[in-house]
Amino acid sequence: MPLITTSTEMLAQPLMSSAQTAEQLTSSISCYVCNSKNDTACFDEKTLRKDHIHECNPMNGQQSIGCWRLQQWVIYDQSSELKAHDRIIRGCAYTKQEHNCIYRSGFGGMISHCLCNSTACNSAMTMSVTPINAFFVLFSTLFCIVTIKSFV
Repeated sequence: MPLITTSTEMLAQPLMSSAQTAEQLTSSISCYVCNSKNDTACFDEKTLRKDHIHECNPMNGQQSIGCWRLQQWVIYDQSSELKAHDRIIRGCAYTKQEHNCIYRSGFGGMISHCLCNSTACNSAMTMSVTPINAFFVLFSTLFCIVTIKSFV
């Protein structure tokens, strides 16, 4: 599975139910929509611009439920094509997730994916540092380092 995915790969788009009305499809939310890979102003909430805000139009008949922000950390160089870096991707959300923020880590990287439900709310969502989060990040990093050294 690639470390970078597009919004359509990350968020499955359910079909519109027959209970939805035309009124539900016309009311919408606006979100910051950008990728720091292509636009460095997307990386920091202080440099976001008004032209990053887009109306979230219905997709596959599904009205947007809010905004999302994904932050990715590639911890070390994995190949000549994939160098260590941080990236932020922002967009419109169409499906709910169980928690407002989810955190994942794997071989060489980590992500945080957060949802919010008001206009342009995905400008700044940060990972709160709790003892459990700190332990998780430390353990994941150490596990990756030990795994890499065992292959060398």
